[in-house]
Formats: sequence, C-alpha cells, structure tokens
Amino acid sequence: MSRVAIVSAGPSLAARPALPLRDYDAVIGVNYSAGIYSCSHWAATDAPVIQETAPLRRPDVLFTRRDQWDRACRCAPHVCERYGRIVRFHEEIEFPMFIARKWRLYTVCAAAVLAWDIGAHAVDVFGHDMAGCGDCRGDAAEDRGMRTDRRWNQERAIWALLTDRLAQDGIPLRRLAA
Repeated sequence: MSRVAIVSAGPSLAARPALPLRDYDAVIGVNYSAGIYSCSHWAATDAPVIQETAPLRRPDVLFTRRDQWDRACRCAPHVCERYGRIVRFHEEIEFPMFIARKWRLYTVCAAAVLAWDIGAHAVDVFGHDMAGCGDCRGDAAEDRGMRTDRRWNQERAIWALLTDRLAQDGIPLRRLAA
C-alpha cells in the first residue's frame, strides 16, 4: 500500500464536502467522519461513537480499543453482530515509540498508527483541526469537556511525536486543509 488518507472529524470538513479520496489506496475515517465519507478503514476509539455512527459504507476494518469495543457490545449488542468480524484492536499493534500507549488516547493518532501498520508510504490527513469545540457534524462537545485547549495541547504533542517517528521510517504524515 502506498498512499493513505485519514479523514478526521474536525469542523473544517463541513466547509469542504468533496475530498480527493479516490487518489488513495486506503481511506481511514476517524469517528463520525466515516458516516460522511466512504472509508475502507474506520478508527473509532470511543464506544458511543461506535454505537451512534452509521458508516457511509461498511469498512473493511474497525480499529478501536478492546475496552471500548466490549463496552459498545454490552450497550448495543447489534454492534458486535455488525462489526465483530472486522474489528481490530489497538492493543494488537506494537508501534515503536517511547510513548507507546499515548497514541491510543486520541483517535486520529491511532489512525496514523493504523496507516503505518497497513504499510503506508505517505499519509495525508484532512479535517485534523486540533482547535475549537465543533466537529464535522456541527456538534459542539464543550459541554462534555471533550474538546478543550488542554486536550488539543496534549494531542498536538503526541501528533508531533508521531510525525517525527513516521518520518524516521520515511513516511510523511501531512495535515492538509480540508
């Protein structure tokens, strides 16, 4: 596999409904973006996202954390029936980074590790805004404390480490304007 696109769920996606996704060998949808864009892989770390999102097309892989998968299946057994055969867990990937578990904290970071794992030679990332409270659906999650300045600062730090680590393997990780 050579070119991978990651479609994150930032609010900038709402301003650009069409992305050049046909140019990629694989497309990883992050969280709710999989319900808007056709994705071969779906990275969804949190159980509520897995339960609430209806991907535009059935992904080949659902990439999540084992504890969140178990929670989603307890709360919504139909989720296990729908995605049980395609689920892949973060815990299955041994990513060579000194903060090995930190990438699991934020779904877009997990998506970058998944791109590495499936053999990407270049990764373009759309909708990874790392600012504000909104998402690609227009949902403002400030009332749940999910999209705070503190969170974005932590995600930026982990993203920088991921970018550097992938560069060591000759894999550019580029954030593009959506």
